[in-house]
Amino acid sequence: LPDLAKAVSRLRHALRANEPVLIFGDSDVDGITASAIMYESLSAMGLSVSVRLSNRLADGYGFPAVLIKQVLRMGVKLLILVDCGTNQRQEIQTLADHGIETIVLDHHIPVEPPARPAALINPYRGGEAYRELCSAGLAFKLTHALWPSEPERLVEVLDLVALGTLADYAPLRGENRIFVTLGLTQLCHTRRVALKQLCDEVG
Repeated sequence: LPDLAKAVSRLRHALRANEPVLIFGDSDVDGITASAIMYESLSAMGLSVSVRLSNRLADGYGFPAVLIKQVLRMGVKLLILVDCGTNQRQEIQTLADHGIETIVLDHHIPVEPPARPAALINPYRGGEAYRELCSAGLAFKLTHALWPSEPERLVEVLDLVALGTLADYAPLRGENRIFVTLGLTQLCHTRRVALKQLCDEVG
């Protein structure tokens, strides 16, 4: 995946420098599950992480420019845009001008010119590989890159990957079929209180 190694390197630098990290995710199921996956992965690394989700009714799609001042007041040095950001060149440049680097984890098709963050993990940037993945699947890939020798961490988030994949109508081929097959089994035995209640409600 393009810029995957760059994202890992930048996140490890944030850990060494004790930098606070903000995750901003889209408010659909794919964005929420991908944000949750990233929150769990980065928190497990020891990073100081906070999460904010979009309000499409108030701000529209993507990272709203009106939030830039709030982010500046938070003292954040690294912002991770989840399920959005690919086509937000101006907002990302404004953040960079104020000393805030950005990692974009997104599966939406880039338009010209695309954003230029510190890392842009988007399967549409080159080749055909991984284009079936939604943002939850991309978050799984980044988690795998961060924790290559700890497969139990990957198993723990498969319920979220499956949920995001199904809710985003991602094609059930390739790795998505594996994610959903294993993830639905994980979902039926989830430790997550809200998802467990949802499973109980729908039988």
